[in-house]
Amino acid sequence: MNISENKRGMPDKNGIETAREIAKKHPDVCILILSMHKNSEYLNQSVSAGAKGYLLKEDIDDIFSAIDAIKAGGVYAPAKRLYRNVILRPKPKNLGFITH
Repeated sequence: MNISENKRGMPDKNGIETAREIAKKHPDVCILILSMHKNSEYLNQSVSAGAKGYLLKEDIDDIFSAIDAIKAGGVYAPAKRLYRNVILRPKPKNLGFITH
């Protein structure tokens, strides 16, 4: 497994746009977004862009759980307080939704 941290993203792009670009060019790459935003809209946009996980910076202690969930083929998201109204699109077949 390779891990890359990209704090600033690509020039003139935010993290979601960067994730979309990476997912398009390298569909086999599993993307985990690390964010300060507790807004379900950011989670929706991240998953729609191709991210397999969304972790709040305040929950950084859960990073290994997030990585393990993604490696197991799941999607990692923060506690239900954030994703309660989230619609996951696209939702691949046989993809588990793993939360903490």
